Amino acid sequence: MYNEFYGAIKSCGCYELVGAPADSDLVMEVEVITNTAQWQLELVMLDPRTGIPLWAIYEPVQVTGMQKTRDKNFNGAINKLVSDLKGLMAQPAGSNAPK
Repeated sequence: MYNEFYGAIKSCGCYELVGAPADSDLVMEVEVITNTAQWQLELVMLDPRTGIPLWAIYEPVQVTGMQKTRDKNFNGAINKLVSDLKGLMAQPAGSNAPK
């Protein structure tokens, strides 16, 4: 999963990947949340200095069916996470603030 996510983030060209969290402006953690046939990918963005979560994005992954279908669904969810992340970062500051 890490390699797939890393590749998707790197190919989008929106972020410069660094070697250590201390060198970053934002830390991203990706994890699979498993239950029955409906899994979720969780992407949490953290402040690198405090470790405080800033945002979280979830994408469902259908894991039933043949392995080829599960792999396709998993890769699609990773790409959707990256797309969601790009959309989140493109919003103007304060656009999510309550009115």
